[in-house]
Amino acid sequence: MKKIIYTLVILLSFVLISCNNYSKEELEQDVKASIIAENTDPNISINEVNLVKTEENTYEGYVNTNESGEKFQYNITVVVDDDEFIWELY
Repeated sequence: MKKIIYTLVILLSFVLISCNNYSKEELEQDVKASIIAENTDPNISINEVNLVKTEENTYEGYVNTNESGEKFQYNITVVVDDDEFIWELY
């Protein structure tokens, strides 16, 4: 019985460790790459994505852009689920 409990604890540990695979910096880079990939306007360049963790799987922050020579800043929310994420600009 102890061996089964020990095995379950080890398996649970691996699952919990693997859940949040993203560091903040990796997430920022991947979100920036995703925004760039979805951008269809050649006059818009994405300069920076900055995120702060606000909940267990939610980040908020801003995206700095250059649009036809003018600088803009947009708010962003990112929700992470294991290795995947979804972002929303507003």
